[in-house]
Amino acid sequence: MSIKARTRRHSQTGPNPREFTVNHLSRKRSQSMEQLTRNPRVVKVPRAEQAVESDSESDVEDSSGPSEEPREKENEEDAMDTSPDRPTRPLPNSKRRVIPTNPTMVPVQATVPRTPAQKSNSRRLIVVLEQACLEAYKVSSNSGNGRDAKYALLNCDDHQGILAKTGRDIADARPDITHQCLLTLLDSPLNKAGRLQVSTFTPTEHSRRNGSEKLLKVIKNPVTDHFPTNTYKITLSGDSQTVKLSNYLPTLPETHSIAVFVGAMARGKDDFADAIVDEKISISDYALSASVACGKFCCALEDLWDIDFPQILPPVLDSVFTKMPPAAPVDPLAGRVGHLTPEQEQTLAQFKAELQTEGHFVPERHDDPTLLRFLRARKFDLVKSKEMIIACEEWRKKFGVDDIVKNFHFKEKEQVNKFYPQYYHKMDKDGRPVYIERLGSVNVTELAKVTTEERQLQNLVLEYERFLHERLPACSAAAGAPVETSCTILDLKGVGIGSFFSVKDYVMKASAIGQNYYPETMGKFYIINTPFMFSTVWNVIKPWLDPVTVAKISIPSSSATEKELLAQIPKENLPADLGGSCNCPGGCSLSDQGPWNDPKYKDMAKNKVKAPTATTTAPEATPEATPAA
Repeated sequence: MSIKARTRRHSQTGPNPREFTVNHLSRKRSQSMEQLTRNPRVVKVPRAEQAVESDSESDVEDSSGPSEEPREKENEEDAMDTSPDRPTRPLPNSKRRVIPTNPTMVPVQATVPRTPAQKSNSRRLIVVLEQACLEAYKVSSNSGNGRDAKYALLNCDDHQGILAKTGRDIADARPDITHQCLLTLLDSPLNKAGRLQVSTFTPTEHSRRNGSEKLLKVIKNPVTDHFPTNTYKITLSGDSQTVKLSNYLPTLPETHSIAVFVGAMARGKDDFADAIVDEKISISDYALSASVACGKFCCALEDLWDIDFPQILPPVLDSVFTKMPPAAPVDPLAGRVGHLTPEQEQTLAQFKAELQTEGHFVPERHDDPTLLRFLRARKFDLVKSKEMIIACEEWRKKFGVDDIVKNFHFKEKEQVNKFYPQYYHKMDKDGRPVYIERLGSVNVTELAKVTTEERQLQNLVLEYERFLHERLPACSAAAGAPVETSCTILDLKGVGIGSFFSVKDYVMKASAIGQNYYPETMGKFYIINTPFMFSTVWNVIKPWLDPVTVAKISIPSSSATEKELLAQIPKENLPADLGGSCNCPGGCSLSDQGPWNDPKYKDMAKNKVKAPTATTTAPEATPEATPAA
C-alpha cells in the first residue's frame, strides 16, 4: 500500500495543532503497528525527502527487501526471524516443502505492481482520508543542548486530557479513527494484491511520525495531481443517493482507477472534496464509521476484480477446486406450478383443502397459481398464508372489487394522465408487462379538480384485476412461458419533499393494497431520476414496505439509468424519453400498447394456447410487491 502524505505549513510556536492522519507512524507508534510493518506482505513507502519525487520513481516497495532478491531468500529470512513479535513455536525448514493438512490455507504471495508500466496499467483503489484532525505535540525541548525538540502523536486518551486542559473539543483529535482505517486497509486482500493506495494529511516535518525507518513519501497538493491519468473520483455523503456497491461499481469506466474521499473526522461537513470529485454517493442508509466505509469499498472491489481468487492458483489449491462438484442450478420458477418440491405440493394440497372445508374457497378465483402466490408471500407457512388469503377475501367484499370490475369506468383518465401519468406499456425481455409511474409529474392541486383519492384507488384495483386476468395471460401467450410478474419503473424526476408528502397518503394506501391483496406480482422495480434528498424520503417509505420487497428495488445512478433499463427492456418497447425508441401516436402513456390488446394473443390467452417460440423466457422467481399506483 502506498501511503502518501500531503503537507500543511503552520506556525512553529506553542503546542503544535497540525492536522494529519497517520498516527501509527509516530516515534512512539504502537506495538501492533510495528508488527504490521514487519509483515513481509505489508507494502511501505521508501525513504522520502521533503522534495517531491519524480513520477519515474517507484511509489512502493516490499518491506521484506528489494524486489530483485530471490523469493526463497525472503521466505528463509522470514522463517529464521526470532524477534519477540514472531511466533515462538519451532518453524519448519524453509527448504523442505510442507503441504498443510487443509489445502485452503496455502498462502498466496502478494503481487505488487513495481515497474512504471505495471502501475500505469493496473486499476487501483485510492483512499484519501480527509480531516482526521490529528495533532503533533512537543514532548521535549532541545534545552540548549543542540538536540532537536521531540514531537509525537499522542494516543486518544492523552489527547483528551490535553484538550480538556486547554478548553478545546475532544473531537479536534481522534487518532483512533485513522488508526482503525489504516488497520482495515493494511489487512485487505486489495492491499496484498498491490491494488491499494492511501493518501493522508501530515505536518511539514514528516519525520516526527517515523520511527527507525521512513514510511512516508511527501507529495505536493493537490493530491489529484498524483492520481493515475484515468481516475474516477468519489466522495461519501450521507445526504446523497444510496447505492449498492456491488451494483454501482461495475457501472464505472473499466479503464479508470477509483479514488474515494473518506471523512476520517468525528463529525463535521462532508464538503471537503466537492470541488474535485465526479460524484457524491452514500453506501448505506445507516451511519458508518470511516473504517467500515473503507472496508466496504475494499470488499466490493475485491469481488469485482477477483482479488481473492488469483488466476494462477497453487497446484494443491487448483486440484481442490477442480475436483469440487459444480453448484446445482437455481430454478427461476421455484415455488410455481410444475416446479414444486414434494413438501410444497403437500402444503398446496392442504391449503386448498382447508379453504374448501372452512368455506373460504372461491373456485373461479382460487386456482393453483393464485394460491401459490399467497404461499410464496408467506414462505409456504400454511397458517400465515391462510390468514392472508382470508383477509384478502374480506377486503374484496368490503371494497366492492367485483362491482368495480363490472361497473367502474375511469372516465377522467386523460385528465388524470396530465397530472399523474400511470400506465402499462408493452413487455420487457422476460415477457413481463412494463408498468410506468411518473410520480415527479404529479400536480395535486390540478388532480383534485378532476378526480378524488377514492376514485384513484378504485381505478388502481381495476387495473390490478385487468393485470391478473387480461395482461398476464396475454403476455404468457406472447412469451411462450408463464408470466406472473410485472416490471415497474417509478420516475421521480422533479419530485421534491413537498410534492412527495402531498401524495404520501395515496402512495401508502396503494402500496398496502399491492402487498396485502395482490402479492408476488412484481418482478423488477426501478426507481430512477431520484432527487438529491431522496434518501430522506426513502427512509419514510421503507418501513411501510415488506423487507423482501425492499431487497428487489433497484435505484440506478443517473449515468447508469438508461443502460440498466435497456438491459431489461427492449429499446423498441421503452418510451423514448426513458432512453428507448418508442413514440406511440398520441403518447405512450395513453396508448395501452401490449399483447393484451392484440386479438391474436387475447384469443390464445382465452384458450390457454402458447405462442410458438424458439426460446422461452420466464420471470425470476423472486418475492415482490405490486406497483403503487
